[in-house]
Amino acid sequence: MTLFAIMATASLAILAFHLVRPNFQNLRISIARLLPTPPASAARRYRFPSLPKLRSVPFWARILSCIALLTLLWPQTPISSTSPAAGLGLRIVLDISPSLQVRESAAAGAAQRIELAFEVARSAIALARQISPETGQFCLDLRLAGADISPATEDILAQDPATFLGHQGAGSQILKRALSLPNPNNCSISHILVISDQAENLGEMPSTGPIILWHQIGSPRPNLAIQSIAITPTGLGELQPSLDITLRSFGTATSPPLLTVETPAGLAVPALRPDPSQPNLWHARLDNVQAGLYRAQLDDGGAFSGDDQAIFTIQDSGFLGFDWQFDMAPPPGLPLAARGDGILVTSLAQLAGSEPQRPYVALYDGGPPDPQRQTRIGPFLDAHPILQMLDFDAFERAAPRPAPQLPPEMIAALQNENGLAYLGLRDAPRSVVIAAPLAPMPFGAGASSASHDAFTVSNILFFAAIDWVAQGYQPPDLNLLWRDTSGQAILDPQFESDTARALSPPPDYAQLTLGPTAIRSRTVDYPQNFDWILLFALSLLLVERLFGQFWRSGTSR
Repeated sequence: MTLFAIMATASLAILAFHLVRPNFQNLRISIARLLPTPPASAARRYRFPSLPKLRSVPFWARILSCIALLTLLWPQTPISSTSPAAGLGLRIVLDISPSLQVRESAAAGAAQRIELAFEVARSAIALARQISPETGQFCLDLRLAGADISPATEDILAQDPATFLGHQGAGSQILKRALSLPNPNNCSISHILVISDQAENLGEMPSTGPIILWHQIGSPRPNLAIQSIAITPTGLGELQPSLDITLRSFGTATSPPLLTVETPAGLAVPALRPDPSQPNLWHARLDNVQAGLYRAQLDDGGAFSGDDQAIFTIQDSGFLGFDWQFDMAPPPGLPLAARGDGILVTSLAQLAGSEPQRPYVALYDGGPPDPQRQTRIGPFLDAHPILQMLDFDAFERAAPRPAPQLPPEMIAALQNENGLAYLGLRDAPRSVVIAAPLAPMPFGAGASSASHDAFTVSNILFFAAIDWVAQGYQPPDLNLLWRDTSGQAILDPQFESDTARALSPPPDYAQLTLGPTAIRSRTVDYPQNFDWILLFALSLLLVERLFGQFWRSGTSR
């Protein structure tokens, strides 16, 4: 309506401009210097006729264009958000995820959040029934939202709430899914009430549909959680990998966490290091782990116990090692795996054109350096980890022979000036083709600096290559099993760990007296032939400007 008022005011201004104008113009001519000054005119300086001159084409063009634009801007649909309710169809989405076992305080006998949720649901149903005589019929659709959404009847609200607690964590997406469920038989949903300990997170909702009320329950309680446990292979060092454990706190921790880990070798208490970038994170590392059953336990883990204990098993097959099938002896200290397991080390000729699906290192005979061979480095992958420790000047003095041919899936990471490759790479899974390391040559007769350079260069490249392949090794999934203090298994507890969310005020239950939302945003129904009316208005403005430029009526324009 504001835009309409502006256009109406502009139209009145155009009309006044044409109706109230000077009746004459003062003209100075050169002959006036020879004549006495004429007396002032006694006629009225301004005129206000009832109608403008009908021959003023610019005037009528402006008026018609304003009328056309006002037609386009007139809102055809009233703006409204709600309407009186013709009936009350109430859907209650009841969160039963594991975090609702949290109690309101640390005091003995404090109510659980699931008990509060059932009480809110009973009160809402009683209020809806009290309102329904004023609004018409009443119907109820009760849904339990845990790992999935399941229908329920009203009589469950009279039973023990703890028996309905779920054992799998679920984020707010499962609650939002319940909002878009179709109407049940003989019940048109006009209102949806979500009862959860999660904060409202509706995001962008449709402009029409039922009125949504979100009732958050549960006072903020601090909590500590085992956020993640992962195996970190040690590469070319020890055969045994290490465990990296990350803890996270929610809210204000009353004391530093205490973590114990039961291992096959006994009880371990790893040191916890605060994360310098995130004050609510701690990291623990357990070295030289062995195969077997492990149990990580947080002592005094806070409000929610479902993320305090993790049980997992490390298998022997998860250890990092090299399946050495090359015809030279492996370097001392290199961790070896059983045949068929780990990272394959073999000759390039044995691949026979078919690349293994597991990581591998393919070696070829680069031979001793040839003093008569002049090597010049060509294209290479800049800043690749394998080449970071390589002295290119020394490499040019003692380069091996290039590889005869790279497998099809390989890319050349280091070439000579003729495009022949010294190093081939594959990223998934990590694999390399490289010259076999040379044996050391003793100083003395027959030994040369080029020979020692060749030994140094070949071994630097070899160990850098197998270290790069080893770092790409993906350890097996630990398949963590979480249990709470009662021994109940909990799935996906990371969705439930944040029990310290700020509590929002309850919704306005007076909205139960209103009907479904009709229009939540301003909409305008434009008239038919909108494009033709707009074209007509623009054409009138063009005509007005052309006449204003080239057309004169008497002494006025």
